[in-house]
Amino acid sequence: YVRQLLQHRYHENTGGAASRSRISVESYSRAAGRDSLAKVQHGRAPESLLSADVQEVLERDVDMWSFDLFGLEAMTGEHALPTMGRFLFHRSQLHQIYGIDDRTLDGWLQAMEAGYRKSNPYHNATHAADVLHAVAQIVFSPSNADNFTDHQVFVLLVAAIVHDLDHPGFTNNFLINARDDLALLYNDRSVLESHHVSLAFTTTLADPKINIFANFSDADFAIVRRDIIEAVMVTDISQHFVVVEKFKTQNSLGELQDLTTPDAQRLMNQIVLKLGDVSNPAKSDAIATKWTERIMDEFWSQGDVEKNCGTAVSMFMDRETTSVPKCQLGFINFIVSPLWTAASERLNLAEQMSNLQFNKDKWTRLLDKETQTAVPL
Repeated sequence: YVRQLLQHRYHENTGGAASRSRISVESYSRAAGRDSLAKVQHGRAPESLLSADVQEVLERDVDMWSFDLFGLEAMTGEHALPTMGRFLFHRSQLHQIYGIDDRTLDGWLQAMEAGYRKSNPYHNATHAADVLHAVAQIVFSPSNADNFTDHQVFVLLVAAIVHDLDHPGFTNNFLINARDDLALLYNDRSVLESHHVSLAFTTTLADPKINIFANFSDADFAIVRRDIIEAVMVTDISQHFVVVEKFKTQNSLGELQDLTTPDAQRLMNQIVLKLGDVSNPAKSDAIATKWTERIMDEFWSQGDVEKNCGTAVSMFMDRETTSVPKCQLGFINFIVSPLWTAASERLNLAEQMSNLQFNKDKWTRLLDKETQTAVPL
């Protein structure tokens, strides 16, 4: 049943594409002709993604940590990812630094967006845009910018864009237990993360029209590929505590004072991408709450499948018994807070830490109220 469901969901999102190893640009732009990327989903032309209204909003609000990605999602007809990507690449001039023309950049951003499953409540292209924005806010912050080279910024923006590509809406453990093809392919090790980054490179290199690495030398490509892979792979929650402890140890020993060494830069890349990936509780209450609703919807969807299969329902994925405050407090206390606290010893994250404490206090109050009334929220 699980394998049939996964296959159905895949075909539902790709229109029955025969291969899951490559995203075809033509699959969503064929109506405009093989040599044109002028049309994308919903019939919106790339040029309109940065219309005057959208440009105005981005210029005015993009430097806000709690930028409203949901508003951008609505303004762009669910094209927040390529819109934010184009804006940030142009603003940082990375496209010029690395010889990426606008047509190639737009095509690549749209291809990556097409690789995300719109049916996922949480792990979709808007989540990727949110992580992209969070990463950019950290590395472009005036108090942090000197810590990052152009190479690191390029690696981080690309990694943020592709870090959950083709996420099926299920966890690694679910895929492993279901003996899904991806779990078998990647030997049960960081299954999703391996798939995300592999698909990103396979898709990018398969089509010269969207190959953002075309002007890299072989040596430079090998380095940037390695760094993107290493950043994405540690977003696997099973790697979380290892990389956080490594960062804390090296920082306490003063090994991160010199950020010009490749090892230090790669560790910083990993930490920053992880910060972006779990940044929702460090956002304003209104934004954080919306993301909580989306992730719980996705959790409960997996729980429903597990119930139908007659298997044990994963923790916090039973819609009938799950305490949302307890789930969020556990996430903040054991995953988010240790990471952000460690990173704040090296980076200026004052606003984020304040938001994190506010949201922690909020969920604590709600859990106390829930416990007192014994009525699940």
